[in-house]
Amino acid sequence: MEEKWVGAIVLLVLVSGWYCSCCCGCLEEERIALLNLKHSIPPPTDYVLASWGGHGDCCKWVGIECNITTKRVFQLSLNFTRGWDVKGWYLNSSLFSPLEELKSLFLRANSIFGFMKNEGLEKLSTLSNLEVLDLSDNQLNNSILSSLASLSSLKVLNLAGNQMEGSLHIRGVKRPLGLSNLEVLDLRDNSFNNTILSSLKGLSSLRSLNLRWNKLQGILNIKELVGLNELKELDLSNNNVESFMAPKGIKRPLGLSNLEVLHLYNNSFSNTTLSSLRGLPSLKILDLSKNKLKGVLNVEELIGLNKLKELDLSYNNVESFVTPKGIKGPLGLSNLEVLHLYNNSFTNTTLSSLRGLSSLKSLDLSKNKLKGILNIKGRSIISLVFYFHLSLNILLIKCCFFSLIFI
Repeated sequence: MEEKWVGAIVLLVLVSGWYCSCCCGCLEEERIALLNLKHSIPPPTDYVLASWGGHGDCCKWVGIECNITTKRVFQLSLNFTRGWDVKGWYLNSSLFSPLEELKSLFLRANSIFGFMKNEGLEKLSTLSNLEVLDLSDNQLNNSILSSLASLSSLKVLNLAGNQMEGSLHIRGVKRPLGLSNLEVLDLRDNSFNNTILSSLKGLSSLRSLNLRWNKLQGILNIKELVGLNELKELDLSNNNVESFMAPKGIKRPLGLSNLEVLHLYNNSFSNTTLSSLRGLPSLKILDLSKNKLKGVLNVEELIGLNKLKELDLSYNNVESFVTPKGIKGPLGLSNLEVLHLYNNSFTNTTLSSLRGLSSLKSLDLSKNKLKGILNIKGRSIISLVFYFHLSLNILLIKCCFFSLIFI
């Protein structure tokens, strides 16, 4: 009888030990891996790594998220652990290998200069679940591209704010990354030029591309983007692009049939180059603020944008819109709901050129040349909400928000 009790107690201890190891803390090999990672990062470091102790549940350490069931680390957030303005260092990517279920890795602003010899990003290819990699605001250059190409599981890649230039072609072989599962690519605030577009081949799943604050300029031939059939958002803001060139054999200049959002803030588009934006049947948001649009704007080229809901023409010098021939309304944009005209040159008399916007819900006319009493006459009766800065438009009204009825 005594032997049975002893056996039961031993079994209970074993089961309890197994339960605690699986349900009450992170895996030992992952805890050790995280500590090795901590010791590999040179000072100064912040509070994140300070919470990583030698004992205890590593799932409770700052910046770590674990799977409730398996207790394996699936997210590691080390953003701003060292800061972007300290001395650069080389990271050993092999230290992440024990984290077999790692799905998201955030390493933003750590002054990472590169990777140790033979310990580059290719070591992360063993992490088959890795989908998100954030390396933004470090000191990385194009030398990482060859090892980056092996991370076929990636869906989100952020390389913003580094020292990359030219294109994404891998040096020596001039082949693109070929990350066929990638959906979001952030390359803003680098030094990429017009050749970047030709290196985007193979990114067939790409939905969002950010090239803000780079060195794109002049006439942009985006024939290489025609194959990006899933692309929904494109940001080319803060460059010096003047227009788009139509690829040979493509009737539409862009050919991006699924593009919904296009940001062109702070470029060099003019009245004559507006026609290069034809052929975006799915476009819902178009930002052309702070370009070189001026005077009487003939927006005939935008008529095909039947799904356009928001148009931003702020920080230009537009005085009025001209009615295209054969179009009853000046814009013909029947679904437009939001129109930003902040900081332009509209006057009381040219405001009538906004007739025909039957779906408009919000119109920003602040900082124009409106004054006195507004008297707008049109064919349709529309209730609009106007946003005025009274110090910038001298109007005989008593509040900033009011309803104006077109009669």
